Amino acid sequence: PRVGPRRLRPRARAPLPPAMRTSSLLHSGRGGSGGGGGAPAMMMASAALLHSGRDLLSEFDRLEQEVLVLQELRRVAQEQLRLASDAEGRRREVPELWVRVLTVEHDMPQASGCRGRPLRIRVESESHITSSAAPRKLDDSGQILWQETLALPLPEEQPHDGAGGHSSSATVRIALVGDGGGSDASAPLAWQTLPVADLRNQKAVHRLCNLQGGWRLSLALQLKLSAAGLLRGQVAELEARLRKSREALALCGEKLRDVVPPAVLASP
Repeated sequence: PRVGPRRLRPRARAPLPPAMRTSSLLHSGRGGSGGGGGAPAMMMASAALLHSGRDLLSEFDRLEQEVLVLQELRRVAQEQLRLASDAEGRRREVPELWVRVLTVEHDMPQASGCRGRPLRIRVESESHITSSAAPRKLDDSGQILWQETLALPLPEEQPHDGAGGHSSSATVRIALVGDGGGSDASAPLAWQTLPVADLRNQKAVHRLCNLQGGWRLSLALQLKLSAAGLLRGQVAELEARLRKSREALALCGEKLRDVVPPAVLASP
């Protein structure tokens, strides 16, 4: 018999389970058929697809809710329009100017001597005067966040004939007045005259008025000639918004069908 060291042959390794083979491939960076990182790339693509689908579902829900809200707002506006149109035929409306006072500012409140002095806003027409409900004072920065709406009847804006003609010279005066004691308590500190003609489309407009003595008023103005006319404009605006939202909802639905499996979309 042969004496000497025995040569050992390597034992065959048992095959790895499938899960361990997949883990080994992911950690080694080789794909299942020729390498190149195919599995991680597929996982990243799937994650991106899932994220996109989730965002589209959220956007679809938001747009669907927006359409429902706009439909209800339009329904209410149409009902109010019907009531206003019926009332318009029974009585004659007096036009009214709405003045929303947003802010009052002064360039140099310390030098003007108006810091701490009570102030009011007054709106005057040929036939009527209205003023703010309570006085306000400038803060340390020389500003007042006013946020008050004044309503001024404007019978001079009533149409003079069946064709709906108006006086082209109708104006209002916006004045800032002191509210302290003394004989000049109601004397205007600053004022500006505004024409009414450019408000007859009944749309709200913003005005920044630079007055005398460094005063500035930020206002929103709207002329109401007819409640039914205002509501017609609101209905038309709501219909335009509803049409736009429906188009956006349909487009989002098409994108969703390209990303989300039909079984998911069909599930309750």
